[in-house]
Amino acid sequence: METTSVRLRRKILRSMILIRAFEDRLTALAREGGRLAGIQILSVGQEAGAAAVLALRDEDVLVSNHRNHAHLLARGTDPEALMAEIMGKATGVNRGKSGTLHLIVPEVNALMTSTVVGAGPPMAVGAGFAQQYREEASITAVFFGDGAAAEGSVHEAMNLAGVWKLPLFFVCENNRWAGAQRLEVHLAGGSVAARAVSYGMPAETVDGNDADAVYETAARLVEGIRTGGGPALLELQTYRMHGHSEADPQLYVDPDELEAWALRDPIQRYVARLVEEEVLSASDVDTLRREATRTVEQAVAFAERSPEPLPEGALEDVWSRPLRRAREPQEGRRPRGTPRAPEALSVPRPPSTPGGAGRRLVGGQAVNEALAVAMELDEDVFLAGEGVGVSIHPNPMGPIHGLLQRFGSRRIRDTPVSEAAIAGLGVGAATLGLKPVVEVMFFPFVTLASDMLVNHAAKLHFLSGGRTSVPLTVRVKAGIGFQSGCQHSHNLEAWLAHAPGLKVVWGSNPADMKGLLLSAIFDPDPVVVVEDLGLYRVEGHVPEGDVRVPLGEASVARAGNDVTVAAYGAAVSTALQAADALEQEGVSVEVLDLRSLVPLDRDAVFASVTRTGRFVMLHDATRFCGFGAEVAAMVAEEAFGELKAPVRRVAAPDAPVPFAVSQERFHKPGPERVVAAVRSLL
Repeated sequence: METTSVRLRRKILRSMILIRAFEDRLTALAREGGRLAGIQILSVGQEAGAAAVLALRDEDVLVSNHRNHAHLLARGTDPEALMAEIMGKATGVNRGKSGTLHLIVPEVNALMTSTVVGAGPPMAVGAGFAQQYREEASITAVFFGDGAAAEGSVHEAMNLAGVWKLPLFFVCENNRWAGAQRLEVHLAGGSVAARAVSYGMPAETVDGNDADAVYETAARLVEGIRTGGGPALLELQTYRMHGHSEADPQLYVDPDELEAWALRDPIQRYVARLVEEEVLSASDVDTLRREATRTVEQAVAFAERSPEPLPEGALEDVWSRPLRRAREPQEGRRPRGTPRAPEALSVPRPPSTPGGAGRRLVGGQAVNEALAVAMELDEDVFLAGEGVGVSIHPNPMGPIHGLLQRFGSRRIRDTPVSEAAIAGLGVGAATLGLKPVVEVMFFPFVTLASDMLVNHAAKLHFLSGGRTSVPLTVRVKAGIGFQSGCQHSHNLEAWLAHAPGLKVVWGSNPADMKGLLLSAIFDPDPVVVVEDLGLYRVEGHVPEGDVRVPLGEASVARAGNDVTVAAYGAAVSTALQAADALEQEGVSVEVLDLRSLVPLDRDAVFASVTRTGRFVMLHDATRFCGFGAEVAAMVAEEAFGELKAPVRRVAAPDAPVPFAVSQERFHKPGPERVVAAVRSLL
C-alpha cells in the first residue's frame, strides 16, 4: 500500500519533470522563429523549489516573481491556459493581458506576480495582514531571488512582517546571479537568511537542489507560521542553469562552474534517489516523462489553435467599475459656431454652496467623519499609516482624532516609516478583499511608494484580465503655504494621473472632502485622495451620514457667462476670490471645480466652455507638464470652435517650492494672477 510519503515524493518529482518539460518546450519554441514572442525567464536547474510550493495548502496565497512558471505549475495551474497566456492568446489565464512575466491565477490563489525585482514581499505583507485580520488559518508565501535581497522594499516588508508577526513565508531562491552580477558582487555577506534573523524571524538555509530537504524544511517552517509563530524565511541554495532570460547567452559564466552545477541537477538527483530507495522504478520515471511531454504538447497545440484577443480588448479592464461613457477625443477642429452633438453636453449644474446643506465642520473633521462612517459601515475598512495608531493627535479638528479610541488597534494600524511597505500593505490587503485606507504623509513621499501604486495597484486588475480588484484608498496631504519646504510641498497629481488604472480626486471644501473620500473607500479600484492641508481648518457645511460625491463628476462652484476658470483643491478658493474681484469690473466668471482629476468630467468642461467661450486652467502645481496642461490641450483640441480667445494656464513657476515666506507666497498662484489671465482674454 502506497504511503503518504511515497505519494508526496512522487508528486514532487511529477511537478519537477513537468516544469522542466514545459520550459524546455518554451526554449525550443523561442528558437523556432515566430512561434513564441516576448521574454522567457526560466527556472531550469531550480525545479526543486517546487517542493516548497507543495508544502502549502490550497487556501494559502502565493506571490511569485518574474521566474514564475515553476511556482504556478507546481501549484496546479492548467498548462494549456498557461501556455496560451505565454503565447498571448484570448484563452490564456489572463486573456493575453499579462504574458509570461505578470501571471495572475486566482484559481490556484496565485494572486500577485511582479516582474519588478523586490516588489512581491510588500504586497505579500498585505495578503498576510488580511489573513491575520480575518483570523484565517491560511498563510501567504512569497518567492523572490537573491537579487531582490538588495532592494529596500524587501527589507521594509520583512521588518513590517516581523513587527506585526504576520503569517508570511519568505522563500528566497538564491541562484547566485542577479542578472549578470555574481552573488559576491551584489550581496554583501552572501546570506539572505542572516538578514531575516535580524528582523526577528526564524530563517534556514538548505540545499535548494535537494527536493526532500526543501520540502521538509518548508513544511516545518510553514507549520510554525500557521500556528502563530509569525513570519519565517527559507533560503534555497541553487543555481540558474540558463541566462537571466532566453535572450541571454551567459557569456559571463565560467563553463566549469556551469558544468559542476549540472552534475547537481535537482531532477537527476531526485530520480536517482527515488529509484535507489525503490519509491519508483526506472519504468515509472519514463512514464512520468512521457506524461509530461504529452501534457506540454497538448498545451502547445491548444495555445496555437486559440484565437488572438480582439485588438479593442486592449482598452478593457483598466478599471473594475465602468463609469458613464466619457466623450472620446475627436480628430481635428470644428469650425467656430458649429453645433456640438447634443449628447456631448452636460446639463449646466446650478451654482453650489461649498459643502451643501448640513452642519458646519472644518475639513479635518470632515475627513475624520468620512473615515468613521466607512468603518462603521464595513468591517473590512481599516486605516494604516505612520502615526495613525498612537495617541499623539489631540487636535479635535484633525483627520484621525479619536479613531484609535473608537475602533481599536486592530483597525487603526500604526506602521513603521516605510512608504513602500505601507503601499504594498494596501495593495496586498485590497487584493484579498479588504478595503484599506493607507496614509502617505506628504505628497512628495508618494515617490517612495510609487512602485506599489503605479506598477501594481494601477495594473493588477488589467494584468489579471479583469479578475482581480484592488479597492485601495491612499490618503495624501498636499498644499503650499506652510513653510514646509520643497520636500514636503511638491504637488505630484500629474504624475499619478498619468498612470492608467489609478483614480485621483481632490476636494476643495469640507463636504467634498468627506464625500469623495467615502466614494473612494467603497470604489473597487485604487483611488488617491489628495487632502489640502490648508483646508483642514476651513469651515463649511457638511451633510451627515453616508453622503458620497460621485467620482468623475465636476461641480460648478460659481456660475458665470464670460469665462470659465477650472481648478481643484485649494485653488478653487483662489478662483472664487478672483471671480469676486472681476465681478466688480462687470466680468462674469464661471468657476468649475473639477474635484475628480481621474476620471475627469470632460462633459462638464466642454459644457462650461460652450457657455462662456473662454477658458483658464488654474492649479498650484508647477506649470510645465502639470495636470492643467492636459485639460488645456483637451479644450484647445476639441472645443476650438467654441473658443473666443486662446486657452490660458495659471500655475506655479517651474521651480521647487521655497521656504522663505516671501518666496513661498510668490510661488503659489494668487487671485491677482487669475485676474490678469482673465483680463488678457477679454
